[in-house]
Amino acid sequence: MNLFRFEQDASDEAKARMFRYFTAMKIPFDDGGQLPSPPRKTTLRNAQIANMLRKLDNDDEADFQVLATSPNPPSSEQPLFVIVHPGDALQNPFAWGESKEYLTDVLPYSMKSQAGMAEEGLARILAGDDVVLLHRGSCSQFSEKRSNHWIDKNFARMISLARTQGAVLFGDDLQAVYVWLMQSYELSTRPHILLTGAYADAENGCVTALGTFMEAVVMRGRLAVSPHAMSGNVPSDSQAWIPGGV
Repeated sequence: MNLFRFEQDASDEAKARMFRYFTAMKIPFDDGGQLPSPPRKTTLRNAQIANMLRKLDNDDEADFQVLATSPNPPSSEQPLFVIVHPGDALQNPFAWGESKEYLTDVLPYSMKSQAGMAEEGLARILAGDDVVLLHRGSCSQFSEKRSNHWIDKNFARMISLARTQGAVLFGDDLQAVYVWLMQSYELSTRPHILLTGAYADAENGCVTALGTFMEAVVMRGRLAVSPHAMSGNVPSDSQAWIPGGV
């Protein structure tokens, strides 16, 4: 049997959330603490999205697209969890040439951020939040068959789970993303919206830009950015953006 495994350093709380998810989905698991792979239906959906991403990765002029809608009807009474360009949080060595800065600062910060986003994100998805995942070309890295050391395995699993449980979008036109969210997810009535991904620095970044659009309609105190969302390539790059609201 192809088993779903947590990394050894995953917290007991994160493991417990996954057990609750598989129990709720009526997916059996053994007493040894290992979980079987997701059902064929969700595996097929993930493969279809991965295939679309690979094609879009080679299209420099690709516009905003909805790759998949949520399998569950969104509810304005539920919190909303939005993952923005998670592939940008990955720092592969080919872009840095295995430099000293990459090994001592860039990669450790990326891996720490990924681990934090993964644990937080799994909690939100398994708690039943509505989920929206926004991909771009960098996100095709999650679809590679080989295991890459610059991708936290639980972060990749969070992305896989988000693809099967939520809506999946593609593109860099964040105003188009915002308009679609307004039309499909009733942002103004949500009890809470959490943004995560990359980047969320105080002046720039896709998390920041999308959140700034949302501020126009989301009540103050209901819009938040994950403390694990990356604000730069290293922690000292810039301050994180703090949302306000209406």
